[in-house]
Amino acid sequence: MDSERSAVASLAGRGYGTEYAAALMAIAFDGLGVRRVEANCFADNLASRRLREKIGMRLEGHFREDSLHRSGRWLDGMSFALLASEYRSSPAES
Repeated sequence: MDSERSAVASLAGRGYGTEYAAALMAIAFDGLGVRRVEANCFADNLASRRLREKIGMRLEGHFREDSLHRSGRWLDGMSFALLASEYRSSPAES
């Protein structure tokens, strides 16, 4: 388990997550023809929040004490979304 964590940590900050998420958006909107994509995360997870913003998603909600974390604490959650019309009109897609 520690070797898996160190392998993942060595990849952090290189943009692979953003590239992967952007590819998933292309598959969802262009390949599958979906109208809307939603993604949730813990509010404290700044990297996850930033990734969603980088791929053009917008914040739709901040929910207080939304999820029970494995630590036993209740954590705030955030919900992001992107519509197909927004995706197609974004500068990155032009």
